[in-house]
Amino acid sequence: MRRTAGTPMTAVIVDDHPVIVEVLTEILCRRGMFVAGTAGTAKDGLDLCRALSPAVVVVDLHLPDMDGLLLVEEVGRGCPATIPVVVTGDSSPETIEAATRAGAYAVLQKTEELHALADVICEAAAAARKVTLLRPGEAPATPAPAAAARGTAALGGLSGRQRSLLALLAEGLSNKDVARRLGTTEGVVKNYVSRLMADLGAHSRTQLALIAAGWGLCTSEASPAALGVAESLVPPAAPGS
Repeated sequence: MRRTAGTPMTAVIVDDHPVIVEVLTEILCRRGMFVAGTAGTAKDGLDLCRALSPAVVVVDLHLPDMDGLLLVEEVGRGCPATIPVVVTGDSSPETIEAATRAGAYAVLQKTEELHALADVICEAAAAARKVTLLRPGEAPATPAPAAAARGTAALGGLSGRQRSLLALLAEGLSNKDVARRLGTTEGVVKNYVSRLMADLGAHSRTQLALIAAGWGLCTSEASPAALGVAESLVPPAAPGS
């Protein structure tokens, strides 16, 4: 499926809990995304991804017919234009690491605030759009989420949000303090730290901080407004505030 600049960002949701599917569908539609299909099993979810080539597939890890990690791997192998995002109730570091290594763009907790979940899912869809917007006759890039998770990202390839997080890690701040500085939740920060560790081949937060210091990232890089990421990291202001 070829995407153009006017094509809505599409998603498939794979979760066997109808209420969660309904809530995710509603919040993503509010963000202008189109939920092209939903499935309650990994098999049906994979079939949808193969048929529809959505920008992003939202995957629950605990599915009735298959471990969600296996579905993430299958999507990475068979649907290179689709980026998997895991939404789970399991917050263990082992689960987050396993999902990231399987190829998940992000590992989000079902207890996160809805705007935080939507922020990351929309970011994943936007990343898929970037690698599939092709000019006539242009050879397609090779978007491989699983490979990207194992690769080494250069500083110039990092998003403003990733640079912000790295700069704050270089200060020695905890996830809680980083979340406070950027106006987001600790769970979202934890997810991005895990993703950066996978992308940069780091084995600890300390190693990430050393990488940031080596690149010369400083606290001026950590201003969401300066980097144009405030709208995605900071919750919308309440009416009348």
